[in-house]
Amino acid sequence: MESHKKTKDWFKVKGYVHLTPKLKKSDKVWIEPKVSDCEFVAKYAFYPLIHRKLTQRRYKVPKGGDSRENSKNTEKPREIFYASHLDTQIYSYYAKEVLGKIYEDNLAKEPDLSKCICAYRSVKADQYRNKSNIDFAKEAFTSIVNQGDCIALAYDIEKFFDTLDHVHLKKSWCDLLKIDKLPNDHFNIFKSLTRFSFVEELDLIEEFDFEHFKDLKRDEVLCYCCNPREFRDRVRGNKNKKGKTLLKKQKPIDGKIKGIPQGTAISAFLANLYLFEFDKAIFQKVVVECKGLYRRYSDDIIIACGHEFEKEINDLVLSEITKYNLVINSDKTERSEFVRIDNIGLCCKPLRYLGFEFDGNRALIKSSGLAKYYRKAKILVKVKAGKARKLQKKKITNNTQIYRRIIYKRYTHLGKRNFISYVKKASSILEDPSVLKQIKRHWKVMNSYIERFEVKYHLPRK
Repeated sequence: MESHKKTKDWFKVKGYVHLTPKLKKSDKVWIEPKVSDCEFVAKYAFYPLIHRKLTQRRYKVPKGGDSRENSKNTEKPREIFYASHLDTQIYSYYAKEVLGKIYEDNLAKEPDLSKCICAYRSVKADQYRNKSNIDFAKEAFTSIVNQGDCIALAYDIEKFFDTLDHVHLKKSWCDLLKIDKLPNDHFNIFKSLTRFSFVEELDLIEEFDFEHFKDLKRDEVLCYCCNPREFRDRVRGNKNKKGKTLLKKQKPIDGKIKGIPQGTAISAFLANLYLFEFDKAIFQKVVVECKGLYRRYSDDIIIACGHEFEKEINDLVLSEITKYNLVINSDKTERSEFVRIDNIGLCCKPLRYLGFEFDGNRALIKSSGLAKYYRKAKILVKVKAGKARKLQKKKITNNTQIYRRIIYKRYTHLGKRNFISYVKKASSILEDPSVLKQIKRHWKVMNSYIERFEVKYHLPRK
C-alpha cells in the first residue's frame, strides 16, 4: 500500500510559555487571514523575544595532546530566542509560504546545487520520509569513497547567526524577490529581526514568582502576562520588582549591530538565504570545475576534492566568506587525507561530520556524542537517587527505590525516540552494524549507574 507523507504545515502550535497566550490548532481559522494580509503584517507590532541561554559541555584537544576528545572540557553557550505565539506564525508563514517557495523554486532549476544545501529544508529521501543528518553524512562519505584518493576539508563558520550582516541580508532578501526595496510587510519583519528587543527568561521567572521555568508546565501556565496592560506595566514599564524595564537590546559586536536571533521560525531560512550566492560560487568551483563534493549544513561546510585542487579551493573558501562579513573558525577547520589501497580506505585523521567519524571504510557515532549520552544518563540517575534519598531521610514512604521507568524510557532500548533509537536508525541508513556495537553495553552501563548510587545513598536495591 502506497503511503504519502503530508507536507509540513506552516501553522504549528508551540507549547512554551510566552508573554502572550498559547494558541490552539483551531486558531488557524482566524490567524491565516491575518498573516497573509500584507497590510496587517506591515503595521503589526512584534512582541519582545524571550532569551534563554543553553550551556553545552564540549571536549577540546590541547595542542600536542591525545587525539581523543577527552582531554579538556569546555562549555559552549547557545543563545536561543523565542518569539511570541502570533509572531511565530507570521515568521513561519513568510518563511514557508512566501519566501521559502521562491527560494525552493530557484533551487529546483539547479538540482545539483540544491543537493549541496542540506540544513533547514525538507529533502525527500523516499516516499515515506525526508532526509536527516544521517542521510547527508552518508552521501558525503560515499562520495569520498567514490573519489578514491582525495582531500576532505571541514570548515565551521564562527558565530554564524550572531554576525550576519544586515546590509547583505537585506540585499539577499531583495534579490530573492527581484526588487530594489523591501515591501512594507517584509521590511517590518526584517526590522523585527535586526532591531529586536528581548527579555531574559530568568527575569520573568523572578518577576512572576516562579522558582524554575519547569514550574510553568507543572502549574499549566498559559502566559506570563494576563493582558496588554500587565505587559506594559511589569515588562516594558517599571512597575515591577526591579523598578525598571525588563527589556534589553542587542549588544553591538565590534561597534556594530549584527546578527539575527537564533530560534525564531524564520531564522533558519534567512541563514540559508544569506549564503545563497556563496553556495553558488563554491559549487561552481568545487563540483562543476573540479568534480568534487560540496555540502553546507548551516555553518558546517565539507569539501572533498583531488589533491591538486586543495590550495586553490581552500583559498577560495576563505576569500569568499569574507565578502559576507563572516569568519571561518580556524580552530575547528579540519583536514583529512584519504587513500584507497586494494579497495581498503585509509586516512591520516578520521573526518568528523554531522555527528559521525569516518575513517575511509566505516562511519561511527562521534565519541563525544556517546560521552554526552552517558553523561546525561548518569546525571538523571543521580537526580532520581537524590529524590529517593530525601524521601528516605524524611521517612515519608518505605518505597525509596530509584524510580527507573523514566531512566529506561529516555536512555535505553525500552524507550522510543531517544539516543538508542537514533543509533539504530543510523545503523540502518548507513548499512553498517558497527554503529550498533557502540551501544551494545548501554543496558549494563545504565544499571551500573543505578547500582552505584543505590550503594552510595544506602537505598534498597530492586
